[in-house]
Amino acid sequence: MRTTLTAAVFVCAGSTALAQSVLLNFTRTDAPDLAAYNELRPNDAGLADLTDTTGAATGIALTVANPFFDIGEASPLGSESPSGDAAIFVPEATDTFHFGHTGPFAGEESNPLSVVTFGGLDPTFTYDFTIFASRQIVNDLRETQYTLEGSNTLSGVLEPANNNTDVLRLIGASPDANGELSLSVEAGPANNNGLQFYYINALAIDIVPAPSTAALVLGAGVIAGRRRR
Repeated sequence: MRTTLTAAVFVCAGSTALAQSVLLNFTRTDAPDLAAYNELRPNDAGLADLTDTTGAATGIALTVANPFFDIGEASPLGSESPSGDAAIFVPEATDTFHFGHTGPFAGEESNPLSVVTFGGLDPTFTYDFTIFASRQIVNDLRETQYTLEGSNTLSGVLEPANNNTDVLRLIGASPDANGELSLSVEAGPANNNGLQFYYINALAIDIVPAPSTAALVLGAGVIAGRRRR
């Protein structure tokens, strides 16, 4: 019995150590840094090393492969009161967004697709994305489509119009052989805005270790337990 209990303790501790969550805020140039968040600001080419919610480096790099609207600042017209599934994000993150559009807008040519790429990922791990988008005080549909591409492809839509509660979850994204995932953002099929504005305010990435990694932790716990006994 003592060996079993000791091994269980090691498994729990190992699982906690392996679990990582990364938060990303699409924010303004002049916005203050948010605790536990990585901040992507207008005209940023990317972020070199994302940190997890504990502040630990993950080795994940973000590159803006195709930018959002980048002439002006991120707009503070998102949700100021996230609730329900969106409550995992703080209001300071849900209040601002980056966006794109189809057709000329505010001096910028048509920008119907924005893409960010995540590199430095472990191809043996999977990555769960939770995405939030919100544009308040509108009376049309601004459905946005998000597509994750790596060794598999995941896609879904979210309605940002006056959204305070809903998120999109893309579960089980697998990086390609180079350890990369690309996230494309564009107008969804139900978007009926004249310029087909699309949005992203915040996202969370949960890193899921490969089963073989968990097995190694389990084995280490059993061996350590036997040695202690």
